[in-house]
Parts: sequence; C-alpha cells; structure tokens
Amino acid sequence: MIRPITRDEVFSRSRLADYYIYNAQTPYRDPDPEEIGYENSMLPVATDDEDHMDEKGNEYSWDEKGSLVRDLKDHQEVFHEGGTLTNDFAVLGYSRKNTGQYVTNRSKALIRFFEIMHISQLYLIDELRYDWLRFPFRSREKLAAIKSLVNVPAYREAFEMDIEELAFTLPLFHYSGRSGMPIIMLISADDKVPIAMFLCDDGNFHTSFHDGDREKICYAASAAGLVMGGVEVCSQMY
Repeated sequence: MIRPITRDEVFSRSRLADYYIYNAQTPYRDPDPEEIGYENSMLPVATDDEDHMDEKGNEYSWDEKGSLVRDLKDHQEVFHEGGTLTNDFAVLGYSRKNTGQYVTNRSKALIRFFEIMHISQLYLIDELRYDWLRFPFRSREKLAAIKSLVNVPAYREAFEMDIEELAFTLPLFHYSGRSGMPIIMLISADDKVPIAMFLCDDGNFHTSFHDGDREKICYAASAAGLVMGGVEVCSQMY
C-alpha cells in the first residue's frame, strides 16, 4: 500500500517526523537551487549579479528567487509539545555495492532491516516542501511512475507506505539530479520504533535513532546485509 498524504498529516500523526523535519529545517542554510534540482523545475537557475525573466516575462533577481526557495522551508514550528529528538546516529550502506543488482538488492536489504526492527510502515517525505512532480528524476519513466502515485484531485506532498513498497519507490530516487542534500527521507510511522533516515547521493542511509536502540539496529543491519558505521561509510562503500 502506498497512500499520498499531506506533510501536515505526517507532522500531526508522528512526533518523530514532526521533530526530525523541524530539526532539519531550523538550522538550514538557504539552499542553492541547483542542488535541489531547480534547474529542471519552475525556477530558472540564476548566476550572481544577474537579473532574469520568468516564464511570464517578469524580471526577478537572485535575492527574489532565493526568497522563493526559502519558502520551501515550511516546518519552523513543531506540532507536538514535549517531543524528544533522536540522540544517536549511524550510516547504513549496502555491502555489495558493485554487484549488477545493487539498487534492487539494496531495497531488499532495507526491507529486511525494517522487518527485523518490527517496523511495517514508513513515511516517505522530502526535507523541504518540494513538488514530487518537479523532482529531478533521471528518466521520463521514473517521473511517470511518480505521476501514477500522485494522480489524485488534491495535491499530496508525502507518502505513507508499507515497507514492501521500498522495492518500487527507492529505485525511482536512485541516481537523481539532486546532490549536496538529502534526496528523500524515510521515517518510521510508528513512534514506538523511532527511526528516521535520509538517502544521500552516495546511496547510503544516514540514520537517526535513540541510543538505547543501537544494539538492536546494529544486529538488524548486519542480519540484513547492511554495513553500519559513521560518515566514513560514504567514502568506503564503492
């Protein structure tokens, strides 16, 4: 099951998502439009000290465009009071990165990881309020697949899904045109097992959790064929 939902629905339901996205956005630097894929989107890419025309012929400056990008930071206040942020961190990478079926097998490994952790549903969400249909996918086929999910009367901004759906969704975001920031975020829908992670452009999962769960997460990662470590995993997994 994959169900499109709004970001506010995610924040109101999940204390973990509420604080995780808030914590990510609060210290956030103003992003470079090129980094989040806006060169393929509704905002043309500007260079320093240049004025440009939008599609309606109106001039805008770099600063004006920057303010539009900043509007994507939509979660500057939490929904829930007294929430607890996760306080431990690790990077999870797939241990057989050079195999031909890497993307498929990585999805299977992550599904197995969640099964061992007794997590059955996830929220798939962007760090910023970004239009899925303007995400910088690398092929028309991937964009068409996302269109099939968000083809509903009211625009939706996130997905609630069973972990098995990672076999379909994760390959869509692999090798995207986004770099230098989280590609997508996965957050456990049940706060009883608080795990949140983002997919980086190296193909690994930067994972936040409570320190009391580290031993269980280490076991689940190993049993699923994932390598667990610090940020050095991103330079080692080639």
